[in-house]
This record gives sequence, C-alpha cells and structure tokens, in this order.
Amino acid sequence: MNSFFKYLDFLKVYYEMNMSLSKTADKLFLHKNTVQQRLKKILGQSGYDPRSFQDAVLLYLACRLE
Repeated sequence: MNSFFKYLDFLKVYYEMNMSLSKTADKLFLHKNTVQQRLKKILGQSGYDPRSFQDAVLLYLACRLE
C-alpha cells in the first residue's frame, strides 16, 4: 500500500478536474493513456477503482485527509 501514496497528488488533480481524463491529462501535461494507466495502477494497488462512484468517494476522502 505504500506505493499507493505516491498517487495521492495525481488523484487530487483527477478529482479537481471532475474525473475528466482529458482535463487531468492537460493539467498534468500527460497523455490520456498515461492517465488511464495510472488509474488502473491505483485500482491494482489499492483495490479501489477511482472511476467508480463509491470507490471514488473513499479515495477522495483519503486525499482530503492526507
């Protein structure tokens, strides 16, 4: 789970951009596919899908509490 924490800043931007792949990619100067890959890595490492509403709420709260 420790490697998950390196994605918190990424998740903050993702949720700040209202979960938009293209807006997140533009904000972070990434390709849209890279954003999708990071979201998949977060799912694989945490077991929570940042694109699913219920999981997104938990991940958003984790970002806010950090």
